[in-house]
Amino acid sequence: MSDAAWKKLERDAARALGGKRNPAAKGVGGPDVEGVPGWVLEAKYRVTFAHDTLYRAERAKRRQELRGGCRFALVTRSRGKEPLVTITLSDFAHLVNGSPSQR
Repeated sequence: MSDAAWKKLERDAARALGGKRNPAAKGVGGPDVEGVPGWVLEAKYRVTFAHDTLYRAERAKRRQELRGGCRFALVTRSRGKEPLVTITLSDFAHLVNGSPSQR
């Protein structure tokens, strides 16, 4: 994984959400993306990520339903843990900004 790939993800997320990348974050200096009121945002770039594979597979199964402009979210839960929701950055930007993000 290149240094540039994770920085690009942070910049893309900040731009889409109307915030700014926090170059001082590095895991201890605050969140990766700042300036989005009401949110603490971390951006993690991984070459392999099983959750990503699951999300994309389930979304592909729902292709027909998504043609009408609906958005897709994957809700997962591990035993004894709080459920998690996974959505695309574009859909999240829509929730935060009230309009579609730039891809």
